[in-house]
Amino acid sequence: MNGVKLKLSIPICLTGVVVGYTIDIAGILSLGLLLISIWLLMAGAFVYGAWYGLSRFRILRVKPKRFLITIPLMVGLIGISALAGTLLATRPAVNRQAGLTTEEELEYMFALDQSDRYSGRFAILPGRDNARLLRTREIVENQADSLNPESKYHAAMILQHGNDSEDYESAYRLAKAADDAGYSEAKGLWMAAFDRWQLSIGRPQKYGTQSQLRIGITGIQTNHPDAREE
Repeated sequence: MNGVKLKLSIPICLTGVVVGYTIDIAGILSLGLLLISIWLLMAGAFVYGAWYGLSRFRILRVKPKRFLITIPLMVGLIGISALAGTLLATRPAVNRQAGLTTEEELEYMFALDQSDRYSGRFAILPGRDNARLLRTREIVENQADSLNPESKYHAAMILQHGNDSEDYESAYRLAKAADDAGYSEAKGLWMAAFDRWQLSIGRPQKYGTQSQLRIGITGIQTNHPDAREE
C-alpha cells in the first residue's frame, strides 16, 4: 500500500512543478493548499490521537485510520511541488540591460510586480519588491515629469506596494497625474494609493478601498475602516 502511495506521489509532484512553472496563479493556490494542509493535519492529528487512545482502552474496537494524516500530507505535498515550480520560473525583479528605455524598464518591473503577486513570490521572496522599489524611486526622483501616463501608472503600481507613507503618496500623485492625462486605468489605483497613504499617517481613508483581514480558527474576519465623507 505504501508503495502505491509513493508511486502516485511522484507524478503528482511532477505535475505540480510543471503547473507551477507555467501558470503564475498556481503559486497563490499552492500557498492556500499549504494553509489548508496545516489545518487538516492539526485536526487529523487530534482526531487520530483521540481515536488511538480510545482504541487502546478498547472503548473503540476499530483502529484509527491513517488517512487522517496521509491526506493532509498529500495536500501539502501538492502545494509544495507547485510552489517549487513557480520559484523555478522566477525572472529577475529588475532588468537594467543596455538599450532598454525607462518606459520599457518600468513596464518590465510592472509585469513582474503583478506576476509575483499572482504566484505568491512577493510573500516568499520580499527582496524582489525591495529591488523594484529602489529602482522605481530612483526613476521617479530623476524623471517623473518626463514619464508618459502609462509609465506613471506602472511606477505608481510598484510604489503602492511599498512600505512607507512616502511611497504611497508618490504612488497617489503619479497615478492621479496619469488619470488626469487620460489613462483611465489609473483611477482605481490613485484612489487606493490615497487611502493607503492616509491610513499610513494615522488618518481615515476617504474612498473605502482598504480592508484588513484577520485569519483565525473561526474563519476570516474583515476589518474595513469607514470612509469619511467627501
